Amino acid sequence: MKSRSIRRIPFLLLAIFLSACSSGTIGSEESFGTVYPSQMLSGDVYVLESFEKIDGNIVGIDTTLVIEDGATVFGDISLISSELEIGGRVSGDINIFGGESTILTSGIVTGSINQIGNTYTIEPGAVVYGEINTFSFRDGSRIDNIEIPEEADRLLKPGAWVIFQIVRNILLLLLNVLIIFLFGEQTIRVSIKLQKDPLISFLAGLLTFFAVPLVALVLIISICLSPIGLILLIMLAIANLWGWTNLSYFAGSQLARWFKLDLGNIGITIIGSLFFGIVFSLMAFIPVLSIITSWILSSAGIGAIILYLLSGKKRG
Repeated sequence: MKSRSIRRIPFLLLAIFLSACSSGTIGSEESFGTVYPSQMLSGDVYVLESFEKIDGNIVGIDTTLVIEDGATVFGDISLISSELEIGGRVSGDINIFGGESTILTSGIVTGSINQIGNTYTIEPGAVVYGEINTFSFRDGSRIDNIEIPEEADRLLKPGAWVIFQIVRNILLLLLNVLIIFLFGEQTIRVSIKLQKDPLISFLAGLLTFFAVPLVALVLIISICLSPIGLILLIMLAIANLWGWTNLSYFAGSQLARWFKLDLGNIGITIIGSLFFGIVFSLMAFIPVLSIITSWILSSAGIGAIILYLLSGKKRG
Protein backbone atom coordinates (compact mmCIF):
# COMPACT_ATOMS: atom_id res chain seq x y z
CA MET A 1 0.00 0.00 0.00
CA LYS A 2 1.27 3.44 -0.91
CA SER A 3 0.61 6.40 1.40
CA ARG A 4 0.36 10.00 0.19
CA SER A 5 0.72 13.30 2.07
CA ILE A 6 -2.01 15.51 3.47
CA ARG A 7 -1.75 17.79 0.44
CA ARG A 8 -3.84 15.32 -1.60
CA ILE A 9 -6.93 15.85 0.56
CA PRO A 10 -8.35 18.87 -1.33
CA PHE A 11 -7.97 17.07 -4.65
CA LEU A 12 -9.74 13.99 -3.32
CA LEU A 13 -12.61 16.06 -1.93
CA LEU A 14 -12.85 17.95 -5.23
CA ALA A 15 -13.04 14.68 -7.13
CA ILE A 16 -15.80 13.44 -4.83
CA PHE A 17 -17.96 16.54 -5.37
CA LEU A 18 -17.41 16.97 -9.08
CA SER A 19 -17.45 13.43 -10.44
CA ALA A 20 -21.09 13.26 -11.57
CA CYS A 21 -23.27 15.46 -13.72
CA SER A 22 -26.58 13.62 -13.71
CA SER A 23 -28.58 11.34 -11.51
CA GLY A 24 -30.61 8.21 -11.95
CA THR A 25 -31.47 4.92 -10.34
CA ILE A 26 -29.39 1.79 -10.69
CA GLY A 27 -31.54 -0.94 -11.85
CA SER A 28 -33.57 -3.95 -11.02
CA GLU A 29 -34.02 -7.42 -12.44
CA GLU A 30 -36.23 -6.08 -15.26
CA SER A 31 -33.41 -3.86 -16.58
CA PHE A 32 -30.90 -6.70 -16.87
CA GLY A 33 -28.27 -5.85 -19.45
CA THR A 34 -29.15 -2.15 -19.51
CA VAL A 35 -26.54 0.57 -19.93
CA TYR A 36 -27.09 3.40 -17.43
CA PRO A 37 -25.80 6.99 -17.51
CA SER A 38 -23.97 8.67 -14.62
CA GLN A 39 -25.60 8.08 -11.24
CA MET A 40 -26.16 10.16 -8.09
CA LEU A 41 -26.96 7.84 -5.16
CA SER A 42 -28.18 8.65 -1.66
CA GLY A 43 -29.17 6.18 1.06
CA ASP A 44 -30.55 2.68 0.40
CA VAL A 45 -28.69 -0.22 -1.29
CA TYR A 46 -27.88 -0.10 -5.01
CA VAL A 47 -26.81 -3.17 -6.96
CA LEU A 48 -25.31 -3.13 -10.45
CA GLU A 49 -26.03 -6.65 -11.59
CA SER A 50 -24.01 -8.90 -13.86
CA PHE A 51 -23.77 -7.63 -17.47
CA GLU A 52 -25.22 -4.23 -16.52
CA LYS A 53 -23.07 -1.18 -17.21
CA ILE A 54 -22.67 2.42 -16.10
CA ASP A 55 -21.46 4.60 -18.96
CA GLY A 56 -20.33 7.47 -16.74
CA ASN A 57 -19.49 8.25 -13.13
CA ILE A 58 -21.12 7.30 -9.83
CA VAL A 59 -21.38 9.64 -6.84
CA GLY A 60 -22.92 8.43 -3.58
CA ILE A 61 -23.59 9.83 -0.11
CA ASP A 62 -24.45 7.55 2.83
CA THR A 63 -25.27 4.65 0.57
CA THR A 64 -24.30 1.03 -0.14
CA LEU A 65 -23.11 0.23 -3.66
CA VAL A 66 -22.56 -3.30 -4.95
CA ILE A 67 -20.89 -3.97 -8.34
CA GLU A 68 -21.53 -7.62 -9.06
CA ASP A 69 -19.23 -9.95 -11.01
CA GLY A 70 -19.73 -9.23 -14.73
CA ALA A 71 -20.94 -5.65 -14.17
CA THR A 72 -18.87 -2.72 -15.48
CA VAL A 73 -18.47 0.95 -14.59
CA PHE A 74 -16.89 3.04 -17.37
CA GLY A 75 -15.99 5.95 -15.11
CA ASP A 76 -15.09 6.99 -11.56
CA ILE A 77 -16.80 6.00 -8.34
CA SER A 78 -16.83 8.69 -5.63
CA LEU A 79 -18.46 7.95 -2.28
CA ILE A 80 -18.92 9.77 1.04
CA SER A 81 -19.69 7.81 4.22
CA SER A 82 -20.74 4.75 2.22
CA GLU A 83 -20.07 1.05 1.73
CA LEU A 84 -18.68 -0.31 -1.54
CA GLU A 85 -18.32 -3.88 -2.79
CA ILE A 86 -16.72 -4.53 -6.17
CA GLY A 87 -16.95 -7.89 -7.85
CA GLY A 88 -16.99 -6.54 -11.40
CA ARG A 89 -14.86 -4.05 -13.31
CA VAL A 90 -14.27 -0.32 -12.73
CA SER A 91 -12.35 1.44 -15.47
CA GLY A 92 -11.84 4.73 -13.59
CA ASP A 93 -10.66 5.87 -10.17
CA ILE A 94 -12.32 5.11 -6.86
CA ASN A 95 -12.54 8.09 -4.44
CA ILE A 96 -13.78 7.30 -0.94
CA PHE A 97 -14.25 9.62 2.03
CA GLY A 98 -15.21 7.60 5.11
CA GLY A 99 -16.88 4.19 5.07
CA GLU A 100 -15.89 0.66 4.08
CA SER A 101 -14.94 -0.92 0.78
CA THR A 102 -14.23 -4.45 -0.39
CA ILE A 103 -12.76 -5.61 -3.69
CA LEU A 104 -13.69 -9.24 -4.21
CA THR A 105 -11.55 -11.86 -5.91
CA SER A 106 -13.31 -11.24 -9.23
CA GLY A 107 -12.96 -7.44 -8.94
CA ILE A 108 -10.82 -5.39 -11.37
CA VAL A 109 -10.00 -1.70 -10.92
CA THR A 110 -7.98 -0.14 -13.73
CA GLY A 111 -7.65 3.26 -12.04
CA SER A 112 -6.35 4.34 -8.63
CA ILE A 113 -7.99 4.13 -5.23
CA ASN A 114 -7.93 7.44 -3.32
CA GLN A 115 -9.28 7.24 0.21
CA ILE A 116 -9.62 9.19 3.44
CA GLY A 117 -10.79 7.49 6.63
CA ASN A 118 -11.81 4.39 4.73
CA THR A 119 -11.52 0.78 5.88
CA TYR A 120 -10.83 -1.43 2.89
CA THR A 121 -10.26 -5.08 2.05
CA ILE A 122 -8.72 -6.45 -1.16
CA GLU A 123 -9.26 -10.18 -1.49
CA PRO A 124 -6.60 -12.45 -3.05
CA GLY A 125 -6.96 -12.51 -6.82
CA ALA A 126 -8.43 -9.00 -7.05
CA VAL A 127 -6.62 -6.69 -9.47
CA VAL A 128 -5.88 -2.98 -8.94
CA TYR A 129 -3.77 -1.51 -11.75
CA GLY A 130 -3.51 1.99 -10.27
CA GLU A 131 -2.09 3.26 -7.01
CA ILE A 132 -3.70 3.06 -3.57
CA ASN A 133 -3.40 6.52 -2.02
CA THR A 134 -4.43 6.66 1.62
CA PHE A 135 -4.82 9.34 4.24
CA SER A 136 -6.18 8.03 7.53
CA PHE A 137 -5.51 8.26 11.24
CA ARG A 138 -6.56 4.63 11.68
CA ASP A 139 -3.06 3.39 11.00
CA GLY A 140 -1.87 4.99 14.24
CA SER A 141 -0.11 7.96 12.69
CA ARG A 142 0.05 11.00 14.96
CA ILE A 143 -0.61 14.63 14.25
CA ASP A 144 2.92 15.64 15.23
CA ASN A 145 4.33 13.30 12.57
CA ILE A 146 2.66 15.20 9.75
CA GLU A 147 5.05 17.40 7.86
CA ILE A 148 4.21 21.10 8.18
CA PRO A 149 5.04 23.21 5.12
CA GLU A 150 7.79 25.72 5.68
CA GLU A 151 5.46 28.67 4.94
CA ALA A 152 2.96 27.50 7.57
CA ASP A 153 5.76 26.94 10.08
CA ARG A 154 6.82 30.58 9.71
CA LEU A 155 3.27 31.75 10.42
CA LEU A 156 3.29 29.86 13.72
CA LYS A 157 6.15 31.97 15.10
CA PRO A 158 5.09 34.71 17.56
CA GLY A 159 6.30 37.66 15.48
CA ALA A 160 4.58 36.43 12.34
CA TRP A 161 1.42 35.68 14.30
CA VAL A 162 1.25 39.26 15.62
CA ILE A 163 1.81 40.70 12.14
CA PHE A 164 -0.88 38.40 10.74
CA GLN A 165 -3.39 39.59 13.36
CA ILE A 166 -2.59 43.25 12.70
CA VAL A 167 -2.88 42.90 8.92
CA ARG A 168 -6.12 40.93 9.20
CA ASN A 169 -7.68 43.50 11.52
CA ILE A 170 -6.63 46.39 9.28
CA LEU A 171 -8.14 44.70 6.21
CA LEU A 172 -11.40 44.00 8.03
CA LEU A 173 -11.51 47.59 9.30
CA LEU A 174 -11.05 48.98 5.79
CA LEU A 175 -13.71 46.64 4.44
CA ASN A 176 -16.17 47.68 7.15
CA VAL A 177 -15.50 51.36 6.46
CA LEU A 178 -16.09 50.82 2.74
CA ILE A 179 -19.39 49.04 3.36
CA ILE A 180 -20.65 51.66 5.83
CA PHE A 181 -19.69 54.38 3.35
CA LEU A 182 -21.61 52.73 0.51
CA PHE A 183 -24.53 51.27 2.48
CA GLY A 184 -24.67 53.39 5.62
CA GLU A 185 -28.45 53.73 5.87
CA GLN A 186 -29.08 50.03 5.28
CA THR A 187 -26.40 49.03 7.77
CA ILE A 188 -27.91 51.24 10.47
CA ARG A 189 -31.35 49.70 9.90
CA VAL A 190 -29.92 46.18 10.10
CA SER A 191 -28.14 47.10 13.35
CA ILE A 192 -31.46 48.33 14.76
CA LYS A 193 -33.03 44.98 13.88
CA LEU A 194 -30.15 43.22 15.64
CA GLN A 195 -30.64 45.36 18.74
CA LYS A 196 -34.41 44.80 18.85
CA ASP A 197 -34.46 41.05 18.12
CA PRO A 198 -31.05 39.53 18.96
CA LEU A 199 -32.38 36.03 19.68
CA ILE A 200 -34.56 35.86 16.56
CA SER A 201 -31.65 37.21 14.51
CA PHE A 202 -29.38 34.49 15.85
CA LEU A 203 -31.90 31.71 15.16
CA ALA A 204 -32.58 32.98 11.63
CA GLY A 205 -28.85 33.21 10.90
CA LEU A 206 -28.21 29.79 12.40
CA LEU A 207 -30.85 28.23 10.15
CA THR A 208 -29.34 30.03 7.16
CA PHE A 209 -25.84 28.79 7.97
CA PHE A 210 -27.06 25.20 7.90
CA ALA A 211 -29.60 25.39 5.07
CA VAL A 212 -27.79 27.43 2.40
CA PRO A 213 -24.57 25.34 2.18
CA LEU A 214 -26.63 22.13 2.17
CA VAL A 215 -28.89 23.31 -0.66
CA ALA A 216 -25.89 24.65 -2.60
CA LEU A 217 -24.04 21.36 -2.18
CA VAL A 218 -27.00 19.36 -3.49
CA LEU A 219 -27.27 21.65 -6.52
CA ILE A 220 -23.55 21.49 -7.26
CA ILE A 221 -23.36 17.70 -6.98
CA SER A 222 -26.59 16.82 -8.77
CA ILE A 223 -26.32 19.12 -11.79
CA CYS A 224 -22.59 19.62 -12.07
CA LEU A 225 -21.52 22.98 -10.66
CA SER A 226 -24.92 24.59 -11.00
CA PRO A 227 -24.58 28.39 -11.15
CA ILE A 228 -27.45 28.59 -8.68
CA GLY A 229 -25.46 26.63 -6.09
CA LEU A 230 -22.41 28.84 -6.55
CA ILE A 231 -24.52 32.00 -6.38
CA LEU A 232 -26.01 30.84 -3.08
CA LEU A 233 -22.55 30.34 -1.58
CA ILE A 234 -21.36 33.73 -2.85
CA MET A 235 -24.46 35.42 -1.41
CA LEU A 236 -23.84 33.73 1.95
CA ALA A 237 -20.24 34.97 1.97
CA ILE A 238 -21.34 38.53 1.11
CA ALA A 239 -24.03 38.42 3.78
CA ASN A 240 -21.46 37.26 6.32
CA LEU A 241 -19.16 40.19 5.49
CA TRP A 242 -22.02 42.69 5.68
CA GLY A 243 -23.16 41.04 8.91
CA TRP A 244 -19.79 41.77 10.52
CA THR A 245 -20.05 45.39 9.42
CA ASN A 246 -23.45 45.55 11.13
CA LEU A 247 -21.97 43.98 14.25
CA SER A 248 -19.07 46.44 14.22
CA TYR A 249 -21.46 49.38 13.89
CA PHE A 250 -23.65 47.99 16.68
CA ALA A 251 -20.67 47.48 19.03
CA GLY A 252 -19.22 50.87 18.11
CA SER A 253 -22.51 52.66 18.79
CA GLN A 254 -22.72 51.05 22.23
CA LEU A 255 -19.13 52.04 23.05
CA ALA A 256 -19.70 55.58 21.80
CA ARG A 257 -22.78 55.86 24.01
CA TRP A 258 -20.99 54.53 27.09
CA PHE A 259 -18.01 56.87 26.68
CA LYS A 260 -20.19 59.75 25.45
CA LEU A 261 -18.37 60.13 22.16
CA ASP A 262 -19.84 62.23 19.36
CA LEU A 263 -18.89 60.30 16.23
CA GLY A 264 -20.26 59.82 12.75
CA ASN A 265 -21.18 56.49 11.21
CA ILE A 266 -17.66 55.84 9.94
CA GLY A 267 -16.10 56.69 13.31
CA ILE A 268 -18.54 54.38 15.10
CA THR A 269 -17.73 51.57 12.66
CA ILE A 270 -13.99 52.08 13.16
CA ILE A 271 -14.34 51.83 16.95
CA GLY A 272 -16.46 48.69 16.64
CA SER A 273 -14.01 47.11 14.18
CA LEU A 274 -11.07 47.84 16.48
CA PHE A 275 -13.00 46.40 19.42
CA PHE A 276 -13.73 43.12 17.62
CA GLY A 277 -10.17 42.98 16.26
CA ILE A 278 -8.64 43.25 19.73
CA VAL A 279 -11.12 40.81 21.28
CA PHE A 280 -10.65 38.11 18.65
CA SER A 281 -6.88 38.55 18.61
CA LEU A 282 -6.85 37.82 22.35
CA MET A 283 -9.35 34.99 21.96
CA ALA A 284 -7.10 33.39 19.31
CA PHE A 285 -5.14 31.89 22.21
CA ILE A 286 -8.27 29.78 22.90
CA PRO A 287 -9.21 28.56 19.39
CA VAL A 288 -12.39 26.73 20.40
CA LEU A 289 -13.79 29.79 22.19
CA SER A 290 -12.85 32.02 19.26
CA ILE A 291 -14.57 29.75 16.74
CA ILE A 292 -17.76 29.37 18.77
CA THR A 293 -18.01 33.11 19.47
CA SER A 294 -17.35 33.97 15.82
CA TRP A 295 -20.00 31.49 14.71
CA ILE A 296 -22.62 32.89 17.12
CA LEU A 297 -21.94 36.49 16.09
CA SER A 298 -21.91 35.61 12.38
CA SER A 299 -25.29 33.91 12.77
CA ALA A 300 -26.71 36.97 14.53
CA GLY A 301 -25.36 39.32 11.85
CA ILE A 302 -26.77 37.29 8.96
CA GLY A 303 -30.07 36.79 10.76
CA ALA A 304 -30.46 40.55 11.26
CA ILE A 305 -29.96 41.05 7.52
CA ILE A 306 -32.69 38.48 6.80
CA LEU A 307 -35.09 40.20 9.22
CA TYR A 308 -34.34 43.56 7.61
CA LEU A 309 -34.98 42.19 4.09
CA LEU A 310 -38.21 40.52 5.19
CA SER A 311 -39.48 43.67 6.90
CA GLY A 312 -38.67 45.64 3.74
CA LYS A 313 -40.78 43.27 1.65
CA LYS A 314 -43.66 43.58 4.08
CA ARG A 315 -43.57 47.37 3.88
CA GLY A 316 -43.54 47.11 0.08
